Amino acid sequence: MSKAKALEFFNQAAENPALQKRLQQAQAPADFLNIAREQGYSLTLEDLNAATLAIESEQFEDKELDPVAGGRLLDKLGKGFSNLFS
Repeated sequence: MSKAKALEFFNQAAENPALQKRLQQAQAPADFLNIAREQGYSLTLEDLNAATLAIESEQFEDKELDPVAGGRLLDKLGKGFSNLFS
């Protein structure tokens, strides 16, 4: 996949409170990747790292990420979220 697909998954999660809750409960990167896979996204840790960094630094194209959803998702998932992928 790619950073774009990871951003697409993040957009989906930003609009789905139940999915957000599951992602908040992820204890390890493998948990997060499994949840993404259940939603139809075959992502890698590198994809998630790239997407997370892009969101945190706001380095994305409008077509890649809904500007409203992007930042809100990381806020909803919590500050420790990006540490899963470090």
